[in-house]
Amino acid sequence: MGNTETTNAKEQDTSCLSLLTEPSYIVNDKKVITWANKSFLDTFTLVAEDIIDQMSCEEACPTQLCGTKDCPVDKAQRIGKAVSTEVIYQKDGRPSFFVSKVVPMANNGSTFVSLHDINVLKETQSRLQQLSTDLNVIPTPVLEIDTKFTVTFINPAGAAVAGIMVDEAIGKKCYDLFKTPHCKTEKCACAKAMQTDSVVTAHTIARPQDGVIVPIKYTGAPIKDAKGNIKGALEYILDMTEENKQKQAADEKIENLNTIPTPIMSIDTEYNVTFMNPAGATVVGSTPDEVVGKKCYDLFKTPHCKTEKCACARAMRTDSVVTEHTIARPAEGVIIPIKYTGSPIKDAKGNIKGALEYILDMTEENKQKHAADEKIENLNTIPTPIMSIDTEYNVTFMNPAGAVVVGSTPDEVIGKKCYDLFKTPHCKTEKCACARAMKTGVVVTEHTIARPAEGVIIPIKYTGSPIKDAKGNIKGALEYILDMTDENKQKQAADEKIENLNTIPTPIMSIDTEYNVTFMNPAGAVVVGSTPDEVIGKKCYDLFKTPHCRTDKCACARAMKTDSVVTEHTIARPAEGVIIPIKYTGSPIKDAKGNIKGALEYILDMTVESKQKQAADEKIENLNTIPTPIMSIDTEYNVTFMNPAGAVVVGSTPDEVIGKKCYDLFKTPHCRTDKCACARAMKTDSVVTDHTIARPTEGVIIPIKYTGSPIKDAKGNIKGALEYILDMTEENKQKQAADEKIENLNTIPTPIMSIDTDYNITFMNPAGAAVFGQSPDQVVGKKCYDMFKTDHCKTDNCACSQAMRTSSIINAQTTAYPNGKELPIKYTASPIKDAKGNIKGALEYITDITAEKAVERLISEAVGDVNALVSESKSQMEQANKKVDEMNELIDEEVKKLDGSLETVREMVSASEEMLSLSVESNTLATDLSREAEIGKAAGKNAEEKLVEINATMEKNNDMVNGLVNKLEKISGFVDIIKDIASKTNLLAFNAAIEAARAGDAGRGFAVVADEVRKLAENSSKSAIDISDIVKQVEKDSMKTIAAMQSGMTMLGDGGKVINTALVSMDTISEGIKTISTSVDNLSLKSKSLCASGENVMEEIQNVAVFSKENQKSTSIVNTSLAESVGALDRLVRSSDSLKEAIQNL
Repeated sequence: MGNTETTNAKEQDTSCLSLLTEPSYIVNDKKVITWANKSFLDTFTLVAEDIIDQMSCEEACPTQLCGTKDCPVDKAQRIGKAVSTEVIYQKDGRPSFFVSKVVPMANNGSTFVSLHDINVLKETQSRLQQLSTDLNVIPTPVLEIDTKFTVTFINPAGAAVAGIMVDEAIGKKCYDLFKTPHCKTEKCACAKAMQTDSVVTAHTIARPQDGVIVPIKYTGAPIKDAKGNIKGALEYILDMTEENKQKQAADEKIENLNTIPTPIMSIDTEYNVTFMNPAGATVVGSTPDEVVGKKCYDLFKTPHCKTEKCACARAMRTDSVVTEHTIARPAEGVIIPIKYTGSPIKDAKGNIKGALEYILDMTEENKQKHAADEKIENLNTIPTPIMSIDTEYNVTFMNPAGAVVVGSTPDEVIGKKCYDLFKTPHCKTEKCACARAMKTGVVVTEHTIARPAEGVIIPIKYTGSPIKDAKGNIKGALEYILDMTDENKQKQAADEKIENLNTIPTPIMSIDTEYNVTFMNPAGAVVVGSTPDEVIGKKCYDLFKTPHCRTDKCACARAMKTDSVVTEHTIARPAEGVIIPIKYTGSPIKDAKGNIKGALEYILDMTVESKQKQAADEKIENLNTIPTPIMSIDTEYNVTFMNPAGAVVVGSTPDEVIGKKCYDLFKTPHCRTDKCACARAMKTDSVVTDHTIARPTEGVIIPIKYTGSPIKDAKGNIKGALEYILDMTEENKQKQAADEKIENLNTIPTPIMSIDTDYNITFMNPAGAAVFGQSPDQVVGKKCYDMFKTDHCKTDNCACSQAMRTSSIINAQTTAYPNGKELPIKYTASPIKDAKGNIKGALEYITDITAEKAVERLISEAVGDVNALVSESKSQMEQANKKVDEMNELIDEEVKKLDGSLETVREMVSASEEMLSLSVESNTLATDLSREAEIGKAAGKNAEEKLVEINATMEKNNDMVNGLVNKLEKISGFVDIIKDIASKTNLLAFNAAIEAARAGDAGRGFAVVADEVRKLAENSSKSAIDISDIVKQVEKDSMKTIAAMQSGMTMLGDGGKVINTALVSMDTISEGIKTISTSVDNLSLKSKSLCASGENVMEEIQNVAVFSKENQKSTSIVNTSLAESVGALDRLVRSSDSLKEAIQNL
């Protein structure tokens, strides 16, 4: 039966493992494979029957670590922990890369191994390394930054600008390196690029080093991870020092052109006006801004317009300056004869992109001459050399800029030979542009070098334009000279950059607005099966044949249309049967005037990425089934993913929360603070778990436990965090209840502590620690006998020792001496057991019985006083009883005498003297009785006062015992709390055991812990019940004591009443005796008239006899009351003894 269960368990385990998609197998302690999944067999082309229990892992899938000390299987078995390392598997000379994860399996000595394929990762890393190498050769600064503006890559050119090495720049903030005014502001192009997910270009100045100011043009382009989340930016920087100088010069020239009073305008190849000076705008009745974009032929309406005679059309077609005469009709009824010149305008590549038109109003020659003078004056303000020569090459005019170049003044150069001034290689040769212009009658432009002074060499671009007289005869030439020093440097740099682009291994090409290819690097040409030269002029859509081509989806078309960088995904079919998933980016290309003239396209082969995306989608689908919130965020806290469970919590859908800030959804106190676990995870590159509360919707507060784990890109840079959230509502309620109960335990005013078997203190509540003037943390670890120093410590009488030895609850009393102070205590020790039932210590509950001892002493003293008082009262009562007996005898005798007097009434006269003598004697006796009655009365009052004092003492003792009962009731309440905690802990342990059982093997360790917690809860509950029984017994005994004391108090009250009755009787006796004494006195005084008043005497004697009988009865009652008082006092003594015995038993 046992073998069957083991086999079934093994089959269940392996069936679960078979669900793993990664290659996995299990080996025994001999490294022989005992199980392998299908993925492993397929990956290494193996058959299960050939390897299971037949082949070792080294034989089935040998790696470079097999047989070495670093073998992950050997290492995991050796250290008994999980091991993860990279391994390489060679087959047919081709390496395959895996991450080997090895986990020792408990109980059976087996080891589980899984292999994670990282070939794609390695290939991507290799490509990134190659790309980094290519970027390093670009001569202008290129750098990468993350979302925190930390430099993650910089090429040598960039590091050189900052005056540091490449390694020194990595990790620094870009704004600390370049120090531009845009840094750390909203103007930063990189920040805007990451924020808007677009390519952003801006101009500013950089201060990379002290005293260095460089005007720059820089472009920021967003960098994204595999999921499309922006993780940083790529920054490309151009030194604009020379361009700024050129722009400044161009602006000055345009400003000068704007001052020229004759119409000047530029047009593009579609005859749209791109510039017109104010003079031209005035002629057509408009402003310069209003005419831009209009057709030139709609403004001037000449007969040449839209014909082959148009000088501008011919200039663009022939690439030459063309001058013509015609008439213009710029407004209704206005006709102006004009002479106009069209000169081609070219872009940086030499392509004609338009024409410059110069118009002269030929109505009056004088006006023309005047206008010419003004133009010459304006030419003098142009900052580049301009001069005119005659047909003999004599200088007839030179502006100040030209004169400065040759080190002279405009007047001084007049008449000199131009070739003596500039000394170019073209001078006095057929290459001279001016000579050719005069010879051909057309404008000629050439490049050469000038040597205007010793040691000075200037590369120049100069234009020669023929000058004609009124008859049209060429009389000289106008020469316009441009210093090309900076342009040559720029061209050289551009050529180097193009050369670098040619080395980039992914396709890059540029197209014009008609989708003709104007450039393609070798990588792109290879994809389409051609060479870079062969593809020039071809249509891009004929080469790549994507579904986007010639549609509105085309990224290049949209880039040219919207003047922005556009990225799209599609598939290309560059050859028959070839389908490539691509990610391509179109960026607009502009001419010098900012007009879009084409697009630059950057193409990435997404084959591998598509496979990775498919795998990622499967993993995301699995995450979506998890019933607790899971989400990912980027470094700006934007939600990039959230499973349905998380979306439900915030009252939304997974798609709706994408892009929102996580802190706007969950609104926890940690959000946007240093406490945020995700922020700390991204900052410290570690997994961080914390507790807080979330407010996902109005009025909803959820206590949560959340874990932030950093997410990294392919380069290992942190690009966000994965957050796993648990609703802790029920756990918090349980914890709050437990904390309240523990807090209640800490508020118990009597010491409670636990010790281990070596008598080291493992816990002590504040009341116990306060006894030593320390805190609970300070006493933990100390010996209990060094703290309390009781008479039982380190002896067999120690209750804790007995409890641990006998596994039972032990009660004992002793005296402790904490800090040298005597402290009588009663303490209870209960054994503490571990999960296996082994005794691991003891719980000690200590009660300070100082007050109880004081009560015991006080009651003992009170009992002694009561006994003494009762004894004294009893003695006095006995004396009073004797006096009453004597008085009773005398009354009896008196009654007898009065009875005899009735018989001898006739003899009273003769015996009056004798009766007088008897009256005197009776008076004396009455006086004695009266004195004895007063003494008895005083003794009774004294006894009454003593009984009142005894009663007050008994009431105090009763109150103290009642206080003890109240404390015991509180202790009973705390015991109920402990029992409740133990019950809920037991329930929690039971639930944990259920969850551990659901978790299977992974929860076995947790199940053991849950069982230990359950046993501890049961032991705690049992100990609490024992303590409760002890407290109830003490409470029962205390109630008996209270009953006994109340009975004694009742007896004392009865005794007081008896004494009061006796005192009343004493008063009655005293008054009777006084009456007798008065009667005797009267009898003596009236003895002489006794005979005469015989009848009266007889009546008086009868009255006296009756009264004496009543006195006799009263004395009998007093005698009985005194006897009862003596009995009550005896009962009081017995009650006091019982009370003393009960107190001693507490």
